[in-house]
Amino acid sequence: MIAEPSPNLRRNFNAFLLHGVFLTVAGVFSQITTIQSSFVFALTGSSLLAGVLFAANRIGTIVPQLFLAPIIQKRRYKKLFLIAAVLIRGASWLLIAAITFAFGGSHPAAIAVAFFAITLIFFLAGGMGDVTYYDVFAKSIPQGMRGKLFGWRFFLGGVLSIGAGYWTKRILGSSQNFFGQYSLLFLLTAVSLFIAFFGFYRLQEPAGEARAESRYFRRVLAVIKSDRNFVRFIIAEFLLSASMILFPFYVIYAREVLALPVNIIGLFVTLQVIGEIATGPLLGWIGDRVNFRLVMAIVGGASFLTPVLAVVLPMLHPYAYSAIFILVGMTFKGIVLGTSNYLMEAAPAQEIPTYVAIKNTLLMPTIAFPIFGGLIIPLLGYNLLFALVAVMTLAGALLSLRLVCVRKVKPLPMRE
Repeated sequence: MIAEPSPNLRRNFNAFLLHGVFLTVAGVFSQITTIQSSFVFALTGSSLLAGVLFAANRIGTIVPQLFLAPIIQKRRYKKLFLIAAVLIRGASWLLIAAITFAFGGSHPAAIAVAFFAITLIFFLAGGMGDVTYYDVFAKSIPQGMRGKLFGWRFFLGGVLSIGAGYWTKRILGSSQNFFGQYSLLFLLTAVSLFIAFFGFYRLQEPAGEARAESRYFRRVLAVIKSDRNFVRFIIAEFLLSASMILFPFYVIYAREVLALPVNIIGLFVTLQVIGEIATGPLLGWIGDRVNFRLVMAIVGGASFLTPVLAVVLPMLHPYAYSAIFILVGMTFKGIVLGTSNYLMEAAPAQEIPTYVAIKNTLLMPTIAFPIFGGLIIPLLGYNLLFALVAVMTLAGALLSLRLVCVRKVKPLPMRE
């Protein structure tokens, strides 16, 4: 049964939209698949450390969640956790920008250490926000409108991000010194996150049900043992997440193997944003009007095609390789759209933080995916890794179609 829309639905819809749009813009200026990976590679010369960076993102998302979930579930209102997470994340990039500009030229090794330390704090704050976000989102935005919100978020965020991608290309191609270029990108990331903060600040959070578990970890085990569809969903997401193995290395492959110039990174960023714009609203529409397991399957198909085309397209022309970043944009955000919305509908409403925490904890092995990629590439090369990722993501797409269809709804009207 679907609840009636809240009187604050439009305000909350716009609040989540504002946050999501500028979170997307912030992601363009500091894309982990391009900007951060190339920054770390330039500082250290190590493709393995670029993979470690991507793994640190997953560590920060996962580690705090099982410990925070029982604390968060005890509270009827959880907005404060979201506000704190965004402020910490904005301050982290502001600090990175400052130290990169001030000390990058004289102490590059120290900058690399500081970058990893501060981004880990950034990722940990993201973990705190993640386990809270879906609980508040599910209370504030009803079924039938969640895909629409994600779609508009990807579309509007993508439109603004095209401009951000253009300026990213201009900044990286300018005559400034290396550290000046990246410190400016990191500053723009911080500014975008502080704007996103006002989205959550305006949110009128509905009261939720406070749920205290005296034996919380026993409940966690009970969920894993009894909810077979939930476990199947986790396995499907694990396989779909194999696409993360290659995310940090597509840009490095372009530089090392295809010998494409550094300023083409800006084009990669733009094409990735175009992929988000072109597919986000469509995937949201499919999720709202059909179901989100189909969205997961579609994204899995795109994840299968990406490494295949990474091998085939350069045979036509080296610059044709750039087209794969359209699919990277689709899969990078599409996995989140499909899996998060499916989980919010499949999990009991009062236990969403617990289900999110369990899911992310059981997906802990995916932390090693980029590191695994960094180890495989020097030993066996890119082509074998491309083939492995294609097989895993195709299996994830097929398994997604076997998930229980938890609902099929019509979109709800928005009202004041």
